[in-house]
Amino acid sequence: MEERPCGLCGDADAWVYRTGPVLEGGYGSSAYDTTRLILTDEARLKGADRLCDACVAGLERDGVTYAYVTVLGDAPTQAMPAAAYAAIFAHHAGITLDTLQKHGVKRNRPQPEVTLDQIEALRADLEHDPSRTRSFRVGQVNFATETVRVARAHVLAAIALCAPLDDETIEDAARRYGESVAGSVVLMDSMIDDLIDKNLTEDR
Repeated sequence: MEERPCGLCGDADAWVYRTGPVLEGGYGSSAYDTTRLILTDEARLKGADRLCDACVAGLERDGVTYAYVTVLGDAPTQAMPAAAYAAIFAHHAGITLDTLQKHGVKRNRPQPEVTLDQIEALRADLEHDPSRTRSFRVGQVNFATETVRVARAHVLAAIALCAPLDDETIEDAARRYGESVAGSVVLMDSMIDDLIDKNLTEDR
């Protein structure tokens, strides 16, 4: 692999790659190998497309980037703000739309009267959607990976309904999704805390 300096600090050991709002650790990264992180403030990168581990760690400490997928090491935290979930949704929805267009998928004339509520209803039938349910199995839900799947289902649902689908409508859907899922994460944390408190009380 080509060695290149970090785009923020100039360190030569830079193996975290950037694609839009996503950072992905490569083989040369000791802390982020196989890990994907989402940025909530792309302006902080000042156009940098490769970062060193130390600068990524600094972005994490500042609360502007969050790990959401990893193959090695501990599972990423799910306690992310609405903006992080929205960014994951928008990024993967955009990739899905680009992929379909690349493969020649034709879209019918958009019907402006199709609402986001209608898209979300079909989306929830295609894929388990944590933004539209308050029923979770504690310890068995990964909101980040589900967000990726829901984003893909959103694009398929919008195309099936002939709904308008562009950067603006995806951002609107992502914003609403992020706000709802961030609330679900808080609910899940509360459920876990209640279970822990109950078990501690029963053990006394």
